[in-house]
Amino acid sequence: MGSFSNKNPHFFQPLLPNFQSNFVRSKRAIEYNKAHPEAKVDFTPRGFPYCHTFVKQYCLKWGGMPLPMKFARENGLTEQRCNVTLLDQKGGEFQLPLKYQKNGTSVYIGKWRQFHFKHNLKTGDPVVFELIASGENPTLNFYSKLLKLLFFFYE
Repeated sequence: MGSFSNKNPHFFQPLLPNFQSNFVRSKRAIEYNKAHPEAKVDFTPRGFPYCHTFVKQYCLKWGGMPLPMKFARENGLTEQRCNVTLLDQKGGEFQLPLKYQKNGTSVYIGKWRQFHFKHNLKTGDPVVFELIASGENPTLNFYSKLLKLLFFFYE
């Protein structure tokens, strides 16, 4: 499946000129955030392993948040089925399942929908996961741009 553009439009595009598939909107949101520094998470490394990623369009429908495989492999998360503790910027603590595909293609945080809604995440939002404790039940700090903005409005 190729990307959609004027040369390669979505098959509904000729029928509905204003139609944009979710894939196109998701891709645009991610490209926008990558191009605009203000869309980045305000995060300062503290010596722990971390990864930057973006909320994907399919996370809400699928109910999982994939972690970058390089990060997962380097930190021993590739063959663990356990609970992971996510600590957000407000001090909230969330126990979510850490899962992986048996074929070794992805590692993801399960039951993402509730966390997604609680933090008002949108497709393309930048996020950072910082691994502060590994082992049988890893702990990750979770950073997002949106939480930083929420603090700004409450201060």
